[in-house]
Formats: sequence, C-alpha cells, structure tokens
Amino acid sequence: MILFLFFAFVLGFLNQIDAGGPQFVSGTNKSDDVVCLNRNAAIPAKEGSALPWINIPGKLKYYSCGTKSCWGVNSDDDIYFRTDVVTDSCVGTQWQQITGKLSMIEVSTEDSVYGVNSAGELYKRDGISCDNPTGTTWKKVAIQGVLVKHVSLDLGTVWLITKDGSILTCGQ
Repeated sequence: MILFLFFAFVLGFLNQIDAGGPQFVSGTNKSDDVVCLNRNAAIPAKEGSALPWINIPGKLKYYSCGTKSCWGVNSDDDIYFRTDVVTDSCVGTQWQQITGKLSMIEVSTEDSVYGVNSAGELYKRDGISCDNPTGTTWKKVAIQGVLVKHVSLDLGTVWLITKDGSILTCGQ
C-alpha cells in the first residue's frame, strides 16, 4: 500500500524544525538563530505563504518544545532550558543552562526529554515534574552496540536513527 501525502511549500529556510508542544512550530537556521511560528500562524499555513516567524533571543543548533517547556543545544553542545513558553506568542522565560553536553535534544508532548551526544549515546532526562521542570539527572539509555544520530518521541514511543541510517523504535 502506498500512502500519498500532499505537502504545501512555505517560505523559509531552516536546518532543523520541530512541530512540538500545543500546536506551534519552532526551529533553527544556518546562523543558529532560533525561530518560532505561533499557533495562530502554524495552523492555517498555505502553499507559498510567507510565514510570520518570530525570532527568539539566543543561538542554538537544535530547539524542541513540549507542552510546558522548550529545550535546545548550541554549537558547543551546551544544553539550555526555557519554561513558560506561550504558544500564542512563542514568548517564554530566560534561558537556563543545564549540566551536560548533547548534540541534539527532543521533547515530547508528554514533556519527556531525550538527547544524543556527539559519541552517539542516548540519554533521558530524569526527575522532570511540575515542581522541577528541568529534572534532576541525565540517565544513559544503554543500547548494546548501537550509535544514535537522532531521536524523536511522542505518545510513549521513542524513534531512533542510528549512525548507519537504521531506524529503531520502542516504548518508553
């Protein structure tokens, strides 16, 4: 069976994009600028339309949002956290640096946070709660003999792209 999807071309150039949180789109460009498309602009995106991207202060190579927070990593693999992001305006609190080094990071709509470091190791952020939205520690997820390039997750399922291009999936 072949599934046909029809995509609309919209204006803009990004290196990374994340459709996360409650209906908004965020990403980074080749200059590590962080941008967001608020919920009101993301839902009715039309073919060939120039979208009203909102610039977010800071420089990141990867940016991902859940329902309560956004996380990112910069070109030095430093990890940053931002809370109270409002989907109607993409505005949030100041950046807070989090201990550790990751090459990319991903947040689910359940606010689980996973990341991959430059060595291809997968990590999960433990201890995330309403009282402690940054969590407590990074826990290495052991996958025997597998080096990870990219992680994505949502609705209790983790998806991985390995360094050799294979796709792996499992429940959280």
